[in-house]
Amino acid sequence: EGRVLGQFALHIRNFWDLGPSGSSFGADWRPFSDVPYTHHPPFLTWLHLAVSAVFGQGLWPLKAVSYLAGLATVPAFVRVGRRLGFPTLPVVVATAVLVATPFWWVYGRLGLGFLPNLLMVGAIWRAAKRRSRRRATLAGLATAVAVAASWPGVFLAPLLWLWLLRQRGLDRAARRMAVGMFVGAAVVVLWVLQGAGLGELVDHTGTRVGLDRTWGEFVGRQWRFARGLLPWWYLVLAGPALVAGLWDARSRYL
Repeated sequence: EGRVLGQFALHIRNFWDLGPSGSSFGADWRPFSDVPYTHHPPFLTWLHLAVSAVFGQGLWPLKAVSYLAGLATVPAFVRVGRRLGFPTLPVVVATAVLVATPFWWVYGRLGLGFLPNLLMVGAIWRAAKRRSRRRATLAGLATAVAVAASWPGVFLAPLLWLWLLRQRGLDRAARRMAVGMFVGAAVVVLWVLQGAGLGELVDHTGTRVGLDRTWGEFVGRQWRFARGLLPWWYLVLAGPALVAGLWDARSRYL
């Protein structure tokens, strides 16, 4: 947590000291590194900058972003689960089980990997259920934000668009979602290009995924990661839960 908060504190300080252009629009994090940090989409950085514009630079505004985002994710899980057609009790229990894990307390509140994607899923689901200009527009906006917020959003959005296309064809909602994907992707590309550049991102990705490991070592590393962040009972339930989710038509394509 300290590393993440310290990083965003540097982004905020350099943005206000150097200006938008001088700080690579918030990507600058000197003195830690002279290379602007564009390894992740920009929305979370810009959200911190927006909060600092209102409440100033300090520890509690930094913490407020992650804690409030994590807190808002809990009812978002419940709402999306209910929108998918599941009864309230199983949805609440499933959400409580997730929130009880160390994984949640690390990734559920230190980033925006969950909340924008949940909002995107909910908006697209609503747009698929009833034709409406407002619902189609919200689906497009939610998609743009999710893509600009995290790499999971970048990869999830096309899959959801294919699901929506299968449900409704190339109607208004599918078209506006496609526009949202394009806008979000354009924001990410411009963010990377004006910062460290595409080559640096490719090099960084290569160092993360191109290490000289055997498949056995890779599986072992992932298992240690899971054991460190997920209790044994969660790992026992995860397999049957995945099978049940794939079996149920309400969640199969999500």
